[in-house]
Amino acid sequence: MIINNVRKDVVKNAYSNLPSRTSQNILKMCNLMNKAKEDYSLNQYEAAYLVYYWIGQNIKINCEDAFTQYSSAVNTFNEGKSSSVGISALFSTMVSNLGIQSNNIEGVSKINTDNNENGELIETKEYVWNYALIENKYYIFDPTKGTGYCNGKTFVRQNLDFFFGTNPDYLIYTNCPDNSKWQLLDNIVSKS
Repeated sequence: MIINNVRKDVVKNAYSNLPSRTSQNILKMCNLMNKAKEDYSLNQYEAAYLVYYWIGQNIKINCEDAFTQYSSAVNTFNEGKSSSVGISALFSTMVSNLGIQSNNIEGVSKINTDNNENGELIETKEYVWNYALIENKYYIFDPTKGTGYCNGKTFVRQNLDFFFGTNPDYLIYTNCPDNSKWQLLDNIVSKS
């Protein structure tokens, strides 16, 4: 797990010294994160975690349209909520400003399964998450699911480190990319 490469106490201390989202614009916040990266000697894993943690504390899932409503990184930052599209764009933008190559992954997310033992898939939705290249290795991040979840139309904050550099063997059970390259698996799994 890449979370083992993160000094969480140091990152959370760096986070606590950042001003509130509403007092800054996205460019100023990215510059402050770069300064925190230097001041706290954060490695690339920790810099990515700073962004992931910041999003988890400051951005909500728009439970009215949690999946595909288009929103830019700037709009997501300014409004403090978005669909997976906007949250993913914000993660990529902020991580890239910290010198880490990142982009969005488009695909589907498994939403519901039935409650009997066969685990039959009931519904999938178009969904967006991220990859980042850290120390010459690709990792997968789902900052939307990392913030929490929607209980009907109500957002419930639940910061989950599970979606920070998630093991591809586990993530494939919930997220299936359109481009199989981003499964990051030795044996590609079909959408079906």
